[in-house]
Amino acid sequence: MVNLFSLPMVLAETDDLLNAPAGWERVLAVVAAQIQSCIPFGIYQESESAMCEHFAVSRRVSCRVTREVLARLHEPGTIAKDRASHWDAGQLSARMLDEQHELRRLVEPAAIGADEPKSWGWLPDPRLQGRVAMINDPVLDMIEAALAVEAQRGAAFADTGNLTLEEVAEVAEALIARKRLGHFRGFLNSYDDSVQLLGRGVVLESIFLPGVAKWRSRGGRVTVSTPVEGCRGWHADLCLSAACAGEQSDMAYAYLNWWMGGWAGASAARQGYYTTFPARVRAHLDPGEWEYWYEGQPAPDGQIAVPAGHLREKASHRDRMSRARVWNLHGRAHPYRPSLARVLGGVRK
Repeated sequence: MVNLFSLPMVLAETDDLLNAPAGWERVLAVVAAQIQSCIPFGIYQESESAMCEHFAVSRRVSCRVTREVLARLHEPGTIAKDRASHWDAGQLSARMLDEQHELRRLVEPAAIGADEPKSWGWLPDPRLQGRVAMINDPVLDMIEAALAVEAQRGAAFADTGNLTLEEVAEVAEALIARKRLGHFRGFLNSYDDSVQLLGRGVVLESIFLPGVAKWRSRGGRVTVSTPVEGCRGWHADLCLSAACAGEQSDMAYAYLNWWMGGWAGASAARQGYYTTFPARVRAHLDPGEWEYWYEGQPAPDGQIAVPAGHLREKASHRDRMSRARVWNLHGRAHPYRPSLARVLGGVRK
């Protein structure tokens, strides 16, 4: 470790800092700039006494000034206290940098480069170790894991949606090997889980579109990619009981017809979902909404979740539905296996 204030003070934005207010605000501006210029090269320790001496802060006000500065730097995570209660800055990580910071490209994982084909093989890719999250679902987790193993080994299973017990064991063993290396950051059960995991530094995970919208509404950046091997398709159904009859049957059919009428489908479309009869949905969407959600055209306005000019992953309804590689279903081995979260949760590093 190096004392930050034993180093020459080289200011990144001199003109701006010279015009900064006096007192703790001026000190904060200088210290923050110095930390950002140093942390790519190591871990640095901040000293309150050295800070007071460097900025010629009188003893009468030193406690108020330095503690205010340290508190302001701690709030966004620029510095943190170690076990000995020392204030440290570093090491540099993508989470510490602004999206436009010129050094961000030095710390982003190579596997998320824009020029590399998107693949299910990214899920177990060692380049993303410690920054991957998996879905925890009794059906979906095994399908996604199987797609990842297929991509990694370059050969498909006979029926990816209906694995044999031997194939389930093969997939589980492959993921357990990655788990022992600390590959997975966590598991997600809901939209909120996916958003929280992104905030914890996960760079690759399954995510449903309401989670995408929620993350973007917070100012986060996320890209929904289409794997070259194809997508995992899914659908949900409303079914009537065989015992449904008379007035109950009439009410049930009225409810089904309401879902198919268009208004409910339009509400679902604004969360990123499709329904069975798009033509009926269209009547309940503005032209710009229809073009964005169903035709893959640029967003019509500047809402935070959907900024003007944004494309819905550059695909129309027809294109997206045609890319399903496998559909969600309960395979023959489903009743005989635990969820992957339980399997991997029982493995110690």
